[in-house]
Amino acid sequence: MLENMKAQFMDYPMEVSVETMALCNAACTFCPYPTIDRKGEKMSDALINKLVDEMISWDREMYFSPFKLSEPLLDKRLMPLCESINARSDKIVMRIFSNGSTLTPANIAGIAKLKRLSYLWVSLNTHIAEDYENLMGLNFENTAKKLDYLHSLDDFPHAVMLSTVGYPNNDFRFYCFNRWPKFESVAIKQ
Repeated sequence: MLENMKAQFMDYPMEVSVETMALCNAACTFCPYPTIDRKGEKMSDALINKLVDEMISWDREMYFSPFKLSEPLLDKRLMPLCESINARSDKIVMRIFSNGSTLTPANIAGIAKLKRLSYLWVSLNTHIAEDYENLMGLNFENTAKKLDYLHSLDDFPHAVMLSTVGYPNNDFRFYCFNRWPKFESVAIKQ
């Protein structure tokens, strides 16, 4: 079994995670982003294209996750990048993580057009407005209204996962289930 795993994963990764731009509109107390030196830096288009070309050349099933410490939807290159990967590979599956505040109708429409997206993951982190604002530095009602809009769409084709850090958090999951029953929710250990 170990030999099979080595053969499958030693030469090529199971997932490639890329931060195309180090920019986030949140200031989460648990995230190192507020203290990083590279804020606002963009990965060059040439390097992004080189990485994508290499991933596609592997011709194998894998995940592509365009995020690290950033809010990926702040980079206007994200949707064209994901569309290009969709057009060039039928084996690469994407995962998009967001804090939810950038889920504008245009961004939602762009995400909806993507093929092979395993899910849109929204790090909501709490359902209590005051705690949310202290924890993330964002306005809870603004983000919740964007999630309300996404939830109202009958034709959004992808799974949506709402997450919180702190396990178990049954109150969070109960709130999410009642307000956004079409979405999944999860509580993650800190």
